[in-house]
Formats: sequence, C-alpha cells, structure tokens
Amino acid sequence: MLALLALMWGLSWPITKIALSQIDPWTLRAVGLNLGGIGLLIVAHLQSYRPFVERDEVKYLLPVALFNVTLWSISAAYGLSQVASGRAILIAYTMPIWSSVLSVVVLHEPFGLRRLLGLVLAVAGLATLVTPAWKNLEDAPVGVALLVFASLCWAIGTVAYKAAPWRSPAIVLAGWQLILGAVPITIGMMAIGDPAVLATMSLRTAAALAFVMIVPMFLCYYIWFKVVELLPVGISSIGVTAVPIIGVLAGALILQERVGPAEGIALILIASALWVVLAKPLHHKKLSS
Repeated sequence: MLALLALMWGLSWPITKIALSQIDPWTLRAVGLNLGGIGLLIVAHLQSYRPFVERDEVKYLLPVALFNVTLWSISAAYGLSQVASGRAILIAYTMPIWSSVLSVVVLHEPFGLRRLLGLVLAVAGLATLVTPAWKNLEDAPVGVALLVFASLCWAIGTVAYKAAPWRSPAIVLAGWQLILGAVPITIGMMAIGDPAVLATMSLRTAAALAFVMIVPMFLCYYIWFKVVELLPVGISSIGVTAVPIIGVLAGALILQERVGPAEGIALILIASALWVVLAKPLHHKKLSS
C-alpha cells in the first residue's frame, strides 16, 4: 500500500499544478474534497459498511478533519500555485520530521536506533533535493511558508488520527474527513473563489481535475488512513518520503521541470531510509503469518 500510495501521490502533484493553471485553489479543493468524500461513502455503503461514524467519534473527527484536510489542502494548494511542483512536494514532505517527534511526545511511540537512522537518511535525501533549489525558493517566500505550514498541519492531523479510539472503518472515516474538511473550503470558494471557471476550462485542465478527484482525493486518502492504522505514525510517515522522488521525476516528465544528479543521490538516501524503517516490521509480520 505504501508503494502504491507513493506512486499515486507523486504523480498527483504535477497534475494538480496543471489544474491550478486555470482553477483557483478554493474551487479545486472544494470540488475534489466533496466529490472524493461522497465517493468514499458510496463505496463504503456498497461494501456493506454503515456510512456514518459513531456519535462519540465526532469530537475526534472534527479536529482531525481541520488539520488533515482543511488546513493541509488549502495551504498546500496555494503553496503549489507559487512554487514549482517538484520543489513544492519536497517542502510539503518534511512532514516525517514533525510527525516523528509528535508521535514520540503524544503517542509515546518508541524512537529506537532504526527509526532515528531512517529519519536522518530521509531528511538527508530531502535536503539534497531542496538545497540546490533554495535560491529559486527564496523568490516565493509566501509559497514556501504555506507549504511548511501544510506539512506541520498534516503531521498534527495524522498523530491526532492515530491517538483517537476509532471504531468506524477507515473508508468511512476518510470519507467524512473529506466532507467535513471541505465545509470551510466550500464557503471560501463561494466567497472568494471562481467556480464559474469550471464551465470554461480547457480539456487538459478538465482531465487534470478528474485525476485529482479520483486519485489523491479518493484513493490516496483511503490508503493513507489504512496505512496509519496498520503501522506506527513514525514509520508510516517516513514510508511516504518516496513520494517526493516520484513527484520530482513526474514533474520533469509532465511539466519539463529540471532533474539533475541531486535526484539520484536523494533516491538512494530515501530508499535506504525506507529499507531501514520498514524491513524489520515487514519481516516480523511475515514470520508471524
């Protein structure tokens, strides 16, 4: 699931950048989140799940939706509109740094040598990619700040999700997170967005919007929360550090953004980080099965 998640999330960043060329962030996120959430609940119903969360889970769901969906989605979209997709994804995926620390403090997850080494390798990989481009990033300080803020919100939301005593299925929780998180964004779309552009957008933008609704807003959200259920937050967070590599390469292929030797070095470092933190847990699961 982590491999599939990395592939889909990585591809989604340059494609989202295409959608943002004509659609404002409020409209893009409102449409994607609402349709993605409704789609998840329809699939849950077809799988014979009750498409509603338990009443006592609402108090946990609201703050998780705020950080994981509302603040993350709109901050990342505005940041992406100002920064090249390949560089934007690198900043957004500093999330493992924040979540690894928060998971130890809030969830009391063990922070052993393997996780420390994996985190160091992952951060080194991200730094290898960000450092050469820092001069360009200085030209968009607001975009960089928004992406860092989005990353921190994602980490807080993920740790809060892991801490809550859920009983509802992951697909139902993911659907309601998208719908509840979309409420303030939908209000923002009506107030300052431009939903009328949906009637005049190009075929290329419409295809990008369809991809955004189906892949990151539908499939990726469900898979991510399922992964968080199965693995500790620190490990699942480091596990998605493969996303920036795919995002940078996808940005080069789709948007002709520059790729150099730094990407190769970062790939080795991040692949090493994934092996360090995931090899042992997967090995134990294989033995126990």
